[in-house]
Amino acid sequence: MTNTNYIYNEFIFRCLFFFLISGLITLSTIKPEGFDHDYKQYLYLFELYKNSIDLGFGYEVEPLFIYLSRLVNFFNGGIVALLFIYTAVALICKCIFIKRCTKKTSQLVFFVFLYSVIFYPIHELTQIRISLALGLLLWGSLQKNKIIFAMIMLLTMLSHYSLIPSVIFISLFRYLNDKIVRTQVLAFIALLCFVICLLLIFYMSRQTIKYDGTNMPFYFYFLHPYSLIMLFSLFYMRRYIKNHFYYQLLYILAMLYYFLFLSFLFLQSQIAAFRFMEIALFFMFILIFIINSSFKSSIIKMLMLILVVTMFLYEHVIAIEPILNFDILHNSFSKMDTFQ
Repeated sequence: MTNTNYIYNEFIFRCLFFFLISGLITLSTIKPEGFDHDYKQYLYLFELYKNSIDLGFGYEVEPLFIYLSRLVNFFNGGIVALLFIYTAVALICKCIFIKRCTKKTSQLVFFVFLYSVIFYPIHELTQIRISLALGLLLWGSLQKNKIIFAMIMLLTMLSHYSLIPSVIFISLFRYLNDKIVRTQVLAFIALLCFVICLLLIFYMSRQTIKYDGTNMPFYFYFLHPYSLIMLFSLFYMRRYIKNHFYYQLLYILAMLYYFLFLSFLFLQSQIAAFRFMEIALFFMFILIFIINSSFKSSIIKMLMLILVVTMFLYEHVIAIEPILNFDILHNSFSKMDTFQ
């Protein structure tokens, strides 16, 4: 009887997963023109590069987008086919990673539901390049074959430049893990993160990105709710990552991109900084989710709830509104300045 119930429940969860994934992919693929503020830009880039003959290292977009545009155009496809490829591959890769880590279809369905609420609108529905890159990164980290791993990591770097640091650190972490160097790994990589951040600060010192000339002081962004959530999560989740490769990997990546967030704040490059914070929150969300499936801790559940609520507000304020309306606090400060 128990085995029959298990088979029945598994069938129900697989059907739910299929319908959820199909619905998300369909929405991202057939969304009307102008549904999100990146659609026209991607349409313009697709038309620009689909027949181009350059090497594919343009400033506007990464090489993989250019090559996929050419491939889709070769088979007489349009922007819809390109959106389908990006969305389908990104979602499936992320789901493969979650399934491998949690081992439960019910947890996979729960993940898709939460993901559709907080990250789907700002990734698969809007920022398709970073979405694909993150999916490839997670899927590639599962590969045991070094050649396949290297090929997927190369595709990740060609998908979005902001994940080049993560590819470097995953490769380094795998090498250290193969050498059974476990005790000093986190400390070593944390120090390396700091050194790389200093080098980036030096390299980017003359490149400043501002919100249409509007700048807030550094402490405002450092004490931003997203920053405080990351700090608390990094401090608390450290106790759960011992002797588990993927827990440690996600923790290190979240820590790396939080360091990058702080580094670009020093540069007064808030847009770039919050892109890195968004990636850090993604890795932390994945980490908290898969740990929560194994450890039933009330604090972990609370962290998950806080992360979901704040990211829900984040995506509704940022992904849908223009970049000037970056978040509620920024708007509030701007209105106060105007009133004064």
